Amino acid sequence: MPESNRSLLSTINQTSPGVILPPESCFQYKIDDLQPSLVVKPNTTQEVSNLLKWSSAESQKVSPWGGGTQIDLGNPPDQLDMVMDLSKLSDVISFQPADLTVSVQAGITLDNLQHNLESAGKFLPLEAPLSNDATIGGILSASSLGPLRRTYGLPRDWLIGLKVISSEGIETKSGGQVVKNVTGYDLNKLYSGSLGTLGVIVEAVFKLAPKPANHSVVLASFPSQVEALKAGQHLLQQIYSPQGLHLVNSSAGAHLFNKQFRDPKEYKLVTIFTGRSKAITRCVQETTNLLKTLETSDLSEHSGAVAVGIIRDLNNLGYTEIDRSFLRVNINFPPSFCAQIMDWLKRDSTYVGETNQRNPNSEPTIGHVIDIGFGSGSLIFWDDSGVQANDLLRLRTFLNSIGGSAIIEQCPIYLKKEVDIWGHDPSGIGIMRDLKNNFDPYRTLNPGRFISGI
Repeated sequence: MPESNRSLLSTINQTSPGVILPPESCFQYKIDDLQPSLVVKPNTTQEVSNLLKWSSAESQKVSPWGGGTQIDLGNPPDQLDMVMDLSKLSDVISFQPADLTVSVQAGITLDNLQHNLESAGKFLPLEAPLSNDATIGGILSASSLGPLRRTYGLPRDWLIGLKVISSEGIETKSGGQVVKNVTGYDLNKLYSGSLGTLGVIVEAVFKLAPKPANHSVVLASFPSQVEALKAGQHLLQQIYSPQGLHLVNSSAGAHLFNKQFRDPKEYKLVTIFTGRSKAITRCVQETTNLLKTLETSDLSEHSGAVAVGIIRDLNNLGYTEIDRSFLRVNINFPPSFCAQIMDWLKRDSTYVGETNQRNPNSEPTIGHVIDIGFGSGSLIFWDDSGVQANDLLRLRTFLNSIGGSAIIEQCPIYLKKEVDIWGHDPSGIGIMRDLKNNFDPYRTLNPGRFISGI
Protein backbone atom coordinates (compact mmCIF):
# COMPACT_ATOMS: atom_id res chain seq x y z
CA MET A 1 0.00 0.00 0.00
CA PRO A 2 1.40 3.46 -0.93
CA GLU A 3 2.54 5.63 1.98
CA SER A 4 -0.14 8.22 1.12
CA ASN A 5 -2.83 5.56 1.57
CA ARG A 6 -1.39 4.50 4.91
CA SER A 7 -1.48 8.11 6.03
CA LEU A 8 -5.08 8.41 4.89
CA LEU A 9 -6.11 5.23 6.73
CA SER A 10 -4.40 6.36 9.89
CA THR A 11 -6.11 9.75 9.82
CA ILE A 12 -9.55 8.24 9.20
CA ASN A 13 -9.15 5.67 11.97
CA GLN A 14 -8.12 8.34 14.46
CA THR A 15 -11.03 10.69 13.77
CA SER A 16 -13.78 8.30 12.66
CA PRO A 17 -13.17 4.80 14.03
CA GLY A 18 -15.31 2.07 12.52
CA VAL A 19 -15.91 3.92 9.25
CA ILE A 20 -13.49 1.74 7.29
CA LEU A 21 -14.89 -1.67 6.34
CA PRO A 22 -12.72 -4.84 6.52
CA PRO A 23 -10.49 -5.41 3.47
CA GLU A 24 -12.37 -8.57 2.50
CA SER A 25 -15.51 -6.49 1.89
CA CYS A 26 -13.88 -4.63 -1.02
CA PHE A 27 -14.82 -7.40 -3.46
CA GLN A 28 -18.51 -6.71 -2.86
CA TYR A 29 -18.02 -3.15 -4.11
CA LYS A 30 -16.43 -3.88 -7.49
CA ILE A 31 -17.37 -1.56 -10.32
CA ASP A 32 -16.97 -3.33 -13.65
CA ASP A 33 -13.55 -4.99 -13.42
CA LEU A 34 -12.10 -2.64 -10.79
CA GLN A 35 -12.01 -3.38 -7.08
CA PRO A 36 -11.45 -0.53 -4.60
CA SER A 37 -8.59 -0.73 -2.14
CA LEU A 38 -10.75 0.94 0.51
CA VAL A 39 -14.46 0.98 1.39
CA VAL A 40 -15.81 3.50 3.89
CA LYS A 41 -19.27 3.80 5.42
CA PRO A 42 -19.67 7.27 7.00
CA ASN A 43 -22.21 7.83 9.79
CA THR A 44 -22.65 11.59 9.37
CA THR A 45 -22.43 14.26 6.70
CA GLN A 46 -19.40 15.66 8.53
CA GLU A 47 -17.63 12.34 8.05
CA VAL A 48 -18.51 12.45 4.35
CA SER A 49 -16.95 15.91 4.19
CA ASN A 50 -13.79 14.80 6.03
CA LEU A 51 -13.38 11.73 3.86
CA LEU A 52 -13.64 13.75 0.68
CA LYS A 53 -11.17 16.35 1.96
CA TRP A 54 -8.63 13.65 2.70
CA SER A 55 -9.26 11.82 -0.57
CA SER A 56 -8.86 14.97 -2.62
CA ALA A 57 -5.65 15.90 -0.79
CA GLU A 58 -4.22 12.40 -1.38
CA SER A 59 -5.38 12.21 -5.03
CA GLN A 60 -7.64 9.25 -4.27
CA LYS A 61 -10.52 8.58 -6.67
CA VAL A 62 -13.90 8.04 -5.01
CA SER A 63 -17.15 6.44 -6.15
CA PRO A 64 -20.30 7.15 -4.08
CA TRP A 65 -22.44 4.04 -3.46
CA GLY A 66 -26.11 3.91 -2.48
CA GLY A 67 -27.83 0.53 -2.70
CA GLY A 68 -25.69 -0.64 -5.61
CA THR A 69 -28.80 -1.48 -7.63
CA GLN A 70 -27.69 0.49 -10.71
CA ILE A 71 -23.95 0.39 -10.25
CA ASP A 72 -23.66 -1.12 -13.76
CA LEU A 73 -24.74 2.21 -15.24
CA GLY A 74 -21.78 4.24 -16.51
CA ASN A 75 -18.51 3.74 -18.32
CA PRO A 76 -15.71 1.90 -16.51
CA PRO A 77 -13.98 4.18 -13.97
CA ASP A 78 -10.61 5.58 -14.99
CA GLN A 79 -9.44 4.77 -11.47
CA LEU A 80 -11.10 3.44 -8.32
CA ASP A 81 -9.40 3.86 -4.95
CA MET A 82 -12.29 4.32 -2.52
CA VAL A 83 -15.98 3.44 -2.50
CA MET A 84 -18.12 5.54 -0.14
CA ASP A 85 -21.16 3.58 1.02
CA LEU A 86 -23.82 6.09 2.14
CA SER A 87 -26.37 3.59 3.43
CA LYS A 88 -25.98 4.71 7.08
CA LEU A 89 -27.28 8.17 6.20
CA SER A 90 -30.85 6.90 6.26
CA ASP A 91 -32.93 9.23 8.46
CA VAL A 92 -36.10 11.15 7.71
CA ILE A 93 -35.05 14.65 8.77
CA SER A 94 -38.40 16.42 8.50
CA PHE A 95 -41.85 15.39 7.31
CA GLN A 96 -44.52 18.08 6.88
CA PRO A 97 -47.72 16.36 5.66
CA ALA A 98 -49.71 19.62 5.58
CA ASP A 99 -47.07 21.26 3.39
CA LEU A 100 -46.59 18.12 1.26
CA THR A 101 -42.81 18.12 1.80
CA VAL A 102 -40.25 15.73 3.22
CA SER A 103 -36.53 16.09 3.91
CA VAL A 104 -34.40 12.94 4.06
CA GLN A 105 -30.82 11.73 4.11
CA ALA A 106 -29.63 10.30 0.82
CA GLY A 107 -28.99 6.77 2.10
CA ILE A 108 -32.62 5.99 2.93
CA THR A 109 -34.19 3.40 0.62
CA LEU A 110 -37.24 4.31 -1.43
CA ASP A 111 -39.42 1.62 0.21
CA ASN A 112 -38.40 2.74 3.69
CA LEU A 113 -39.25 6.35 2.85
CA GLN A 114 -42.63 5.38 1.38
CA HIS A 115 -43.40 3.41 4.54
CA ASN A 116 -42.71 6.51 6.65
CA LEU A 117 -45.02 8.62 4.48
CA GLU A 118 -47.83 6.08 4.28
CA SER A 119 -49.26 6.72 7.75
CA ALA A 120 -50.15 10.28 6.71
CA GLY A 121 -51.63 9.18 3.37
CA LYS A 122 -48.75 10.65 1.34
CA PHE A 123 -46.14 9.22 -1.03
CA LEU A 124 -43.19 10.31 -3.12
CA PRO A 125 -43.83 9.72 -6.85
CA LEU A 126 -40.44 8.18 -7.58
CA GLU A 127 -39.79 4.73 -9.02
CA ALA A 128 -36.67 2.61 -9.24
CA PRO A 129 -35.79 -1.03 -9.79
CA LEU A 130 -35.27 -2.98 -6.55
CA SER A 131 -36.82 -0.16 -4.53
CA ASN A 132 -36.23 -2.07 -1.30
CA ASP A 133 -32.48 -1.48 -1.80
CA ALA A 134 -32.39 1.58 -4.08
CA THR A 135 -31.49 4.71 -2.12
CA ILE A 136 -32.76 8.23 -2.68
CA GLY A 137 -29.27 9.50 -3.49
CA GLY A 138 -28.73 6.74 -6.03
CA ILE A 139 -32.14 7.29 -7.64
CA LEU A 140 -31.38 11.00 -8.08
CA SER A 141 -27.85 10.40 -9.36
CA ALA A 142 -29.01 7.85 -11.93
CA SER A 143 -32.31 9.67 -12.68
CA SER A 144 -34.17 6.38 -12.31
CA LEU A 145 -37.57 5.91 -13.94
CA GLY A 146 -40.30 3.30 -13.70
CA PRO A 147 -43.51 2.03 -15.34
CA LEU A 148 -45.47 5.16 -14.32
CA ARG A 149 -42.98 7.67 -15.72
CA ARG A 150 -45.61 9.02 -18.12
CA THR A 151 -47.50 10.31 -15.07
CA TYR A 152 -44.70 10.87 -12.53
CA GLY A 153 -42.07 12.36 -14.83
CA LEU A 154 -38.40 12.55 -13.81
CA PRO A 155 -37.07 12.39 -10.21
CA ARG A 156 -35.90 16.00 -10.48
CA ASP A 157 -39.53 17.09 -11.07
CA TRP A 158 -40.27 16.30 -7.40
CA LEU A 159 -37.02 17.64 -6.00
CA ILE A 160 -37.05 21.05 -4.27
CA GLY A 161 -33.79 21.07 -2.30
CA LEU A 162 -30.41 19.35 -1.95
CA LYS A 163 -27.42 19.26 0.34
CA VAL A 164 -24.28 18.19 -1.50
CA ILE A 165 -20.67 17.69 -0.42
CA SER A 166 -18.15 18.72 -3.07
CA SER A 167 -15.12 16.66 -4.03
CA GLU A 168 -13.04 18.90 -1.73
CA GLY A 169 -15.37 18.39 1.24
CA ILE A 170 -17.28 21.67 0.99
CA GLU A 171 -20.97 21.55 1.92
CA THR A 172 -23.39 23.38 -0.37
CA LYS A 173 -27.16 23.70 -0.49
CA SER A 174 -29.55 24.36 -3.36
CA GLY A 175 -33.29 24.96 -3.40
CA GLY A 176 -35.17 25.08 -0.11
CA GLN A 177 -37.76 23.52 2.16
CA VAL A 178 -40.91 24.81 0.46
CA VAL A 179 -42.62 23.86 -2.78
CA LYS A 180 -42.71 27.39 -4.22
CA ASN A 181 -39.01 28.14 -4.38
CA VAL A 182 -37.46 30.18 -7.21
CA THR A 183 -34.30 31.42 -5.52
CA GLY A 184 -31.16 31.36 -7.66
CA TYR A 185 -29.98 28.89 -10.30
CA ASP A 186 -31.68 25.48 -10.15
CA LEU A 187 -28.70 23.36 -9.14
CA ASN A 188 -31.08 20.53 -8.26
CA LYS A 189 -31.48 19.71 -11.94
CA LEU A 190 -27.73 19.88 -12.46
CA TYR A 191 -26.95 17.27 -9.80
CA SER A 192 -29.87 15.01 -10.71
CA GLY A 193 -28.71 12.51 -13.30
CA SER A 194 -25.02 13.46 -13.00
CA LEU A 195 -24.04 10.00 -11.66
CA GLY A 196 -22.20 11.43 -8.67
CA THR A 197 -19.57 13.15 -10.80
CA LEU A 198 -20.18 16.69 -9.49
CA GLY A 199 -20.70 16.08 -5.77
CA VAL A 200 -22.00 13.61 -3.22
CA ILE A 201 -25.71 14.06 -2.44
CA VAL A 202 -26.25 13.68 1.32
CA GLU A 203 -29.73 15.18 1.82
CA ALA A 204 -32.75 15.87 -0.37
CA VAL A 205 -36.06 17.71 0.01
CA PHE A 206 -39.08 16.63 -2.04
CA LYS A 207 -42.62 17.72 -2.66
CA LEU A 208 -45.13 14.92 -2.10
CA ALA A 209 -48.48 13.75 -3.43
CA PRO A 210 -51.51 12.06 -1.85
CA LYS A 211 -51.09 8.29 -1.85
CA PRO A 212 -53.26 6.62 -4.53
CA ALA A 213 -56.16 4.76 -2.96
CA ASN A 214 -55.90 1.91 -5.43
CA HIS A 215 -54.06 0.45 -8.43
CA SER A 216 -55.47 -1.54 -11.33
CA VAL A 217 -53.83 -3.28 -14.25
CA VAL A 218 -55.51 -4.52 -17.42
CA LEU A 219 -53.61 -7.16 -19.41
CA ALA A 220 -54.55 -7.78 -23.03
CA SER A 221 -52.91 -10.21 -25.48
CA PHE A 222 -52.59 -9.58 -29.21
CA PRO A 223 -51.40 -11.77 -32.08
CA SER A 224 -48.94 -9.17 -33.37
CA GLN A 225 -47.25 -5.93 -32.44
CA VAL A 226 -49.32 -4.03 -35.03
CA GLU A 227 -52.61 -4.87 -33.31
CA ALA A 228 -51.14 -4.28 -29.85
CA LEU A 229 -49.75 -0.86 -30.79
CA LYS A 230 -52.99 0.13 -32.50
CA ALA A 231 -54.93 -0.74 -29.34
CA GLY A 232 -52.49 1.21 -27.19
CA GLN A 233 -52.75 4.29 -29.37
CA HIS A 234 -56.55 4.11 -29.15
CA LEU A 235 -56.29 4.08 -25.34
CA LEU A 236 -53.98 7.10 -25.30
CA GLN A 237 -56.58 9.12 -27.19
CA GLN A 238 -59.32 8.52 -24.62
CA ILE A 239 -60.20 10.92 -21.79
CA TYR A 240 -59.52 8.07 -19.36
CA SER A 241 -55.98 7.70 -20.70
CA PRO A 242 -53.97 5.39 -18.38
CA GLN A 243 -51.12 6.43 -16.09
CA GLY A 244 -48.88 3.79 -17.65
CA LEU A 245 -49.08 1.86 -20.93
CA HIS A 246 -46.47 -0.71 -21.95
CA LEU A 247 -46.18 -3.11 -24.86
CA VAL A 248 -44.39 -6.33 -23.87
CA ASN A 249 -43.19 -8.94 -26.35
CA SER A 250 -43.30 -12.69 -25.69
CA SER A 251 -39.76 -12.89 -24.29
CA ALA A 252 -40.32 -10.17 -21.70
CA GLY A 253 -43.80 -11.54 -21.05
CA ALA A 254 -42.46 -15.01 -20.29
CA HIS A 255 -40.14 -13.56 -17.63
CA LEU A 256 -42.75 -11.16 -16.30
CA PHE A 257 -45.72 -13.53 -16.14
CA ASN A 258 -44.01 -16.77 -15.06
CA LYS A 259 -43.64 -18.34 -18.48
CA GLN A 260 -47.35 -18.04 -19.28
CA PHE A 261 -46.37 -16.75 -22.70
CA ARG A 262 -45.75 -19.65 -25.05
CA ASP A 263 -46.63 -18.18 -28.41
CA PRO A 264 -43.55 -16.30 -29.71
CA LYS A 265 -45.81 -14.17 -31.91
CA GLU A 266 -47.95 -12.89 -29.06
CA TYR A 267 -47.71 -9.41 -27.52
CA LYS A 268 -49.12 -8.18 -24.22
CA LEU A 269 -50.45 -4.68 -23.55
CA VAL A 270 -50.03 -3.68 -19.89
CA THR A 271 -52.40 -0.83 -18.97
CA ILE A 272 -51.96 0.79 -15.52
CA PHE A 273 -54.40 2.98 -13.60
CA THR A 274 -53.84 4.60 -10.19
CA GLY A 275 -56.01 6.88 -8.06
CA ARG A 276 -59.40 6.79 -6.36
CA SER A 277 -61.09 3.39 -6.45
CA LYS A 278 -64.35 4.64 -7.95
CA ALA A 279 -62.60 6.52 -10.75
CA ILE A 280 -60.32 3.55 -11.49
CA THR A 281 -63.29 1.19 -11.71
CA ARG A 282 -64.84 3.39 -14.39
CA CYS A 283 -61.54 3.68 -16.30
CA VAL A 284 -60.98 -0.08 -16.23
CA GLN A 285 -64.53 -0.73 -17.48
CA GLU A 286 -64.12 1.74 -20.34
CA THR A 287 -60.74 0.24 -21.20
CA THR A 288 -61.96 -3.34 -21.30
CA ASN A 289 -64.96 -2.34 -23.40
CA LEU A 290 -62.67 -0.71 -25.95
CA LEU A 291 -60.17 -3.58 -26.01
CA LYS A 292 -62.95 -6.11 -26.60
CA THR A 293 -63.75 -4.35 -29.88
CA LEU A 294 -60.16 -4.81 -31.08
CA GLU A 295 -58.02 -7.87 -31.85
CA THR A 296 -57.31 -8.97 -28.28
CA SER A 297 -57.18 -12.74 -27.74
CA ASP A 298 -57.13 -12.64 -23.95
CA LEU A 299 -58.18 -10.03 -21.41
CA SER A 300 -57.76 -9.91 -17.62
CA GLU A 301 -58.17 -7.30 -14.87
CA HIS A 302 -56.17 -7.06 -11.64
CA SER A 303 -56.43 -4.64 -8.74
CA GLY A 304 -55.05 -3.96 -5.28
CA ALA A 305 -52.01 -5.93 -4.16
CA VAL A 306 -51.97 -8.04 -7.34
CA ALA A 307 -51.79 -4.92 -9.53
CA VAL A 308 -49.08 -3.40 -7.34
CA GLY A 309 -47.13 -6.66 -7.70
CA ILE A 310 -47.37 -6.56 -11.50
CA ILE A 311 -46.16 -2.95 -11.56
CA ARG A 312 -43.25 -3.81 -9.26
CA ASP A 313 -42.31 -6.86 -11.35
CA LEU A 314 -42.38 -4.76 -14.51
CA ASN A 315 -40.11 -2.24 -12.79
CA ASN A 316 -37.69 -4.97 -11.68
CA LEU A 317 -37.58 -6.86 -14.98
CA GLY A 318 -33.99 -7.91 -15.63
CA TYR A 319 -32.67 -6.61 -12.29
CA THR A 320 -33.41 -9.41 -9.80
CA GLU A 321 -30.88 -12.12 -9.07
CA ILE A 322 -33.13 -14.88 -10.41
CA ASP A 323 -33.96 -12.86 -13.53
CA ARG A 324 -30.80 -10.85 -14.10
CA SER A 325 -30.15 -9.72 -17.64
CA PHE A 326 -26.91 -10.09 -19.55
CA LEU A 327 -27.37 -6.87 -21.52
CA ARG A 328 -29.95 -4.11 -21.11
CA VAL A 329 -30.40 -1.07 -23.36
CA ASN A 330 -32.66 1.86 -22.57
CA ILE A 331 -34.07 3.57 -25.66
CA ASN A 332 -35.73 6.98 -25.87
CA PHE A 333 -37.61 8.43 -28.83
CA PRO A 334 -40.46 10.79 -29.76
CA PRO A 335 -43.69 8.90 -28.96
CA SER A 336 -44.99 9.55 -32.47
CA PHE A 337 -42.20 7.27 -33.81
CA CYS A 338 -43.27 4.26 -31.76
CA ALA A 339 -44.46 2.27 -34.79
CA GLN A 340 -41.21 2.92 -36.68
CA ILE A 341 -39.16 1.87 -33.64
CA MET A 342 -40.99 -1.41 -33.24
CA ASP A 343 -40.85 -2.13 -36.95
CA TRP A 344 -37.09 -1.55 -37.00
CA LEU A 345 -36.57 -3.82 -34.00
CA LYS A 346 -38.72 -6.49 -35.65
CA ARG A 347 -36.63 -6.41 -38.83
CA ASP A 348 -33.16 -6.28 -37.29
CA SER A 349 -31.79 -9.78 -36.68
CA THR A 350 -30.01 -8.74 -33.48
CA TYR A 351 -33.10 -7.24 -31.84
CA VAL A 352 -35.92 -9.31 -33.32
CA GLY A 353 -36.36 -10.93 -29.94
CA GLU A 354 -38.70 -13.72 -31.02
CA THR A 355 -36.38 -16.71 -31.24
CA ASN A 356 -32.81 -17.58 -30.51
CA GLN A 357 -31.22 -17.42 -33.95
CA ARG A 358 -28.99 -20.43 -33.21
CA ASN A 359 -31.95 -22.54 -32.04
CA PRO A 360 -35.33 -21.52 -33.48
CA ASN A 361 -37.18 -23.94 -31.18
CA SER A 362 -35.80 -22.40 -27.98
CA GLU A 363 -37.53 -19.92 -25.69
CA PRO A 364 -37.22 -16.26 -26.77
CA THR A 365 -34.23 -14.55 -25.15
CA ILE A 366 -34.54 -10.87 -26.10
CA GLY A 367 -37.26 -8.85 -24.41
CA HIS A 368 -38.91 -5.64 -25.59
CA VAL A 369 -40.74 -3.45 -23.07
CA ILE A 370 -41.95 -0.31 -24.84
CA ASP A 371 -43.57 2.59 -23.00
CA ILE A 372 -45.95 3.78 -25.70
CA GLY A 373 -47.06 6.97 -23.98
CA PHE A 374 -43.68 8.22 -22.75
CA GLY A 375 -41.53 7.30 -25.74
CA SER A 376 -39.02 4.98 -24.13
CA GLY A 377 -38.32 1.32 -23.60
CA SER A 378 -35.94 -1.43 -22.57
CA LEU A 379 -34.29 -4.07 -24.73
CA ILE A 380 -33.36 -6.93 -22.42
CA PHE A 381 -30.98 -9.77 -23.33
CA TRP A 382 -31.11 -12.62 -20.83
CA ASP A 383 -28.17 -14.49 -22.29
CA ASP A 384 -25.16 -13.87 -24.49
CA SER A 385 -26.76 -13.50 -27.91
CA GLY A 386 -23.49 -12.56 -29.54
CA VAL A 387 -24.17 -8.81 -29.57
CA GLN A 388 -21.22 -6.82 -30.85
CA ALA A 389 -20.30 -3.15 -30.63
CA ASN A 390 -21.49 -2.60 -34.21
CA ASP A 391 -24.95 -3.90 -33.30
CA LEU A 392 -25.27 -1.30 -30.56
CA LEU A 393 -23.94 1.45 -32.80
CA ARG A 394 -26.43 0.48 -35.52
CA LEU A 395 -29.31 0.82 -33.07
CA ARG A 396 -27.96 4.13 -31.81
CA THR A 397 -27.55 5.50 -35.35
CA PHE A 398 -31.17 4.67 -36.19
CA LEU A 399 -32.47 6.26 -33.00
CA ASN A 400 -30.39 9.39 -33.54
CA SER A 401 -31.87 9.74 -37.02
CA ILE A 402 -35.36 10.18 -35.53
CA GLY A 403 -34.33 12.33 -32.58
CA GLY A 404 -33.91 9.46 -30.12
CA SER A 405 -31.06 7.94 -28.12
CA ALA A 406 -29.85 4.69 -26.57
CA ILE A 407 -28.14 4.28 -23.18
CA ILE A 408 -26.60 0.94 -22.33
CA GLU A 409 -27.73 0.38 -18.75
CA GLN A 410 -25.91 -2.92 -18.29
CA CYS A 411 -23.46 -4.86 -20.41
CA PRO A 412 -20.32 -6.99 -20.09
CA ILE A 413 -17.05 -5.17 -19.65
CA TYR A 414 -15.72 -6.08 -23.11
CA LEU A 415 -18.55 -4.07 -24.70
CA LYS A 416 -18.08 -1.15 -22.33
CA LYS A 417 -14.49 -0.88 -23.47
CA GLU A 418 -15.62 -0.62 -27.09
CA VAL A 419 -18.73 1.57 -26.85
CA ASP A 420 -19.47 4.66 -24.78
CA ILE A 421 -22.58 3.57 -22.92
CA TRP A 422 -24.06 7.09 -23.08
CA GLY A 423 -23.81 7.52 -26.84
CA HIS A 424 -22.61 10.41 -28.96
CA ASP A 425 -21.46 13.63 -27.31
CA PRO A 426 -24.39 16.04 -26.85
CA SER A 427 -24.24 19.56 -28.25
CA GLY A 428 -23.49 20.97 -24.79
CA ILE A 429 -20.56 18.67 -24.04
CA GLY A 430 -18.17 21.65 -23.75
CA ILE A 431 -20.31 23.16 -21.00
CA MET A 432 -20.50 19.80 -19.26
CA ARG A 433 -16.71 19.49 -19.24
CA ASP A 434 -16.39 23.02 -17.87
CA LEU A 435 -18.83 22.16 -15.09
CA LYS A 436 -16.85 19.06 -14.19
CA ASN A 437 -13.63 21.05 -14.11
CA ASN A 438 -15.17 23.67 -11.84
CA PHE A 439 -17.07 21.35 -9.50
CA ASP A 440 -14.42 18.62 -9.37
CA PRO A 441 -11.09 20.10 -10.54
CA TYR A 442 -9.00 17.09 -9.46
CA ARG A 443 -11.39 14.53 -10.95
CA THR A 444 -11.93 12.89 -7.57
CA LEU A 445 -15.52 11.71 -8.09
CA ASN A 446 -16.33 8.85 -10.48
CA PRO A 447 -13.72 9.88 -13.08
CA GLY A 448 -14.48 8.62 -16.57
CA ARG A 449 -17.92 7.18 -15.82
CA PHE A 450 -20.15 9.89 -17.28
CA ILE A 451 -20.77 11.10 -20.81
CA SER A 452 -17.65 11.28 -22.98
CA GLY A 453 -15.47 10.06 -20.10
CA ILE A 454 -16.26 13.03 -17.84
